[in-house]
This record gives sequence, structure tokens and C-alpha cells, in this order.
Amino acid sequence: MCGQNMLDIEGLVLRRGRRLLARRIDLRVDRGAFAYIVGPNGSGKSTLLRVLAGFGRPEEGVIRWSGRTIGEWGGAYRGEVAFLGHLEGIKPMLTPEENLAYRRLLVGPTGWRVPTPSPFFDASALPDLPCQRLSAGQRRRVSLACLEHSAAPLWLLDEPLTSLDHDGVAALGGLLARHLMAGGTAVVASHQPLPPTLVPATVLELGTKR
Repeated sequence: MCGQNMLDIEGLVLRRGRRLLARRIDLRVDRGAFAYIVGPNGSGKSTLLRVLAGFGRPEEGVIRWSGRTIGEWGGAYRGEVAFLGHLEGIKPMLTPEENLAYRRLLVGPTGWRVPTPSPFFDASALPDLPCQRLSAGQRRRVSLACLEHSAAPLWLLDEPLTSLDHDGVAALGGLLARHLMAGGTAVVASHQPLPPTLVPATVLELGTKR
């Protein structure tokens, strides 16, 4: 299918309340590539990712995924996207393994996969405790374990390096590289520098005059 796993954004205008965040965003991210979103706090990085995930609507503009607008996808678009935000998105009362089991129930068999080779983020290696008793870095690893099992072709990652140590950052680099090599697509926003092995197809800087 023409345009498979390609993200195409045309003339996107973003606002937060009455504040104009971005006047026009034109961005194309092909299969097997990722876009890197940079900019100061409040410049609209998180807003952009949430709009791309379908959690909000742009003021103007069109978002196409695999040749179809989000509206044309309807509810099926949810299965195409894996979103990792500032919050871990995990259940604090559940253990790491229980969180993975719960996420598997949510996405269903078609949205879940077993990483091959062995996973970068192994939930079974974390303490068998409720996630609310884990450190921030351990909770982030649970979130990334859920992401690693996702079969969604489009990954939207907002500050994914938060709370990770050096080994965790390297593992995330390997995880994202594996996703791209498999034909996935990603949009990543981060204040922290990405591992040098990751080279974005494009860099979009928000918060500047366009």
C-alpha cells in the first residue's frame, strides 16, 4: 500500500487555550525513520504529540497516516499508535509483570507482540512489588517494557529518557533502532540528547518564528 507507515502533516496550527504555539507545521516521516522534536518548555512539543496521538484536534491542518487522515481511520487509528508521555501510564497498584498482563488485555492479541531477540526492558528483572514502591527509573522501565511489546507501527515518545540511567538510555536507543529497522515510524521529543547511534530523518524546532 502506497504510503504505508508514513506520517504526513500539512499546515498544522497548534494552540493552547488562546495562545498560539505553532503557526504552521509541515512534516513528513517515512517508514523506518523518526522525527526529532526540540524546543523550550511551553513551545508545544507535548501538545503536538498529543494531537498526533488523536487526543486533541489541531486549530488547522491535516494529519495523514499511511495515506489516510486520522478522521478516515476512525477508531482503528488507536491501534496504530503507541504513545509514551511524561507520566508512565502504568497502574501503581500492580507489579511490573501485572502491568504487562493488563496492557496485553487492553490492546488485544493483534496489538501485542513478543520481542525478538530478548527484550531490552525485561519486566521480570524488576522487583516483584507494586509499581508505586519502585523508583522513578524502574517505573519508566515498566513503561518502556510495555512499549517494547507494542505492535503499533507509529511510536510517539514524549521525553522518553526521563529518569533513565546510562544503561537505560542505551537500551532505549537499541529499542527505537529495532522498531525503525522493522519498518516502524516514530516522533520523539526530548530535552536530553539522544544516543549518538540514532540519527533523525528530520529535526523540527518549535518555539521559533516560522
